[in-house]
Amino acid sequence: MDELMDMITKDESPSGISDAIKDALYAKSAERIGAHKDTVANSLFGSTEDQEEVDSVVADASEDNIQERSVSLKLNIDKKDDPLFTKKGLLFNGVIKSAGFGGSREYSKIDITLNTYYPLTKRSVFAMRIQFGKIWGWDENYDDYSFEKFYLGGSTSMRGWEVLRFSENENNEPTGETIRLMTNIEIRQKIYKSFGMTLFSDGGLLAEVFPKEFYSELIWDSGIGITVDTPSVSYTHLT
Repeated sequence: MDELMDMITKDESPSGISDAIKDALYAKSAERIGAHKDTVANSLFGSTEDQEEVDSVVADASEDNIQERSVSLKLNIDKKDDPLFTKKGLLFNGVIKSAGFGGSREYSKIDITLNTYYPLTKRSVFAMRIQFGKIWGWDENYDDYSFEKFYLGGSTSMRGWEVLRFSENENNEPTGETIRLMTNIEIRQKIYKSFGMTLFSDGGLLAEVFPKEFYSELIWDSGIGITVDTPSVSYTHLT
């Protein structure tokens, strides 16, 4: 994983990065399958805290019988103090995916999410999420029927836009890209009993090539949300 991240930061060639991803997935899948054949068959990898998961997928058949074969490696690190009403800690999720293996599409994908939480007072919390994703080897002739490309917009993404509507084509249809960068910043304040208020700002970009001065390319929204502390949290946004 460290070698792969070094290659990404040093802007190595797409073919080199794709080969490195495939090598890592082959090694990890061979290790897991050899030790846990029955577990692999039932997709029951990982632990509750630090989870590494290998999936071998033959899936995604469209009406035209398009078939994708892929292998993925997943890492989950959960250090939150509470799974629902988090006040401090962090959550990291990472996915590396390689598609091909005789299927109709061949590409490599990485998607990383980091959530951090820090208590400001007894009744307020600062929260931030950063997401980065990139796809190598994507052919523009591919039909993105399974939404493998990156999209933004919606209550869990860029909250100033409707679901998937951050980027649209001339026909007002959602369009995805091969690079996504997004950050969500919040200050959560308790008001009365289970009711609270959230001040938020979201910044994001979708691109085919990562811009050198990416911060100036981010598009931002901001607003106020009303929250209710239940297992299903409801937000009302004024953007």
